[in-house]
Amino acid sequence: ERQLASFQRAIEQGADGVAILDDEEYVYVDDTHVEMYGFDNKDQLIGSTWHTLYDDSEISRLEAEALPAVESDGYWRGQVTGQRPDGTTFPTEISLTLIDDGRIVCTARDETEQRRQQRELKLFQQAIEQAADGVAVLK
Repeated sequence: ERQLASFQRAIEQGADGVAILDDEEYVYVDDTHVEMYGFDNKDQLIGSTWHTLYDDSEISRLEAEALPAVESDGYWRGQVTGQRPDGTTFPTEISLTLIDDGRIVCTARDETEQRRQQRELKLFQQAIEQAADGVAVLK
């Protein structure tokens, strides 16, 4: 019991959200998953379908791409756009893993900060290239 409690605390404190789905309904969500998707508590997600977290086009894409891969390969990882109850969206990387009892474990990582850093790096690289072009013209 102590090991199980320690394991659960580790999941709850992780940077990635973790959820378990039985069929299409959440049977477990950790605090990170709840907060990332903009809910106030776990009870708002437990028993609801994963469709709650995505718009119609993303749901269609996941049903066409991710779920068949999970069924055939036991695993899928990809980029999705999550949607919070207030309508805001955010870039997310999720992985779906089929476990031996038929349920799916979902881990989700909010990539908002990573994408912001990538944009800043790209702008910095462009500025360096422009400065180098200006120096080359002066020669």
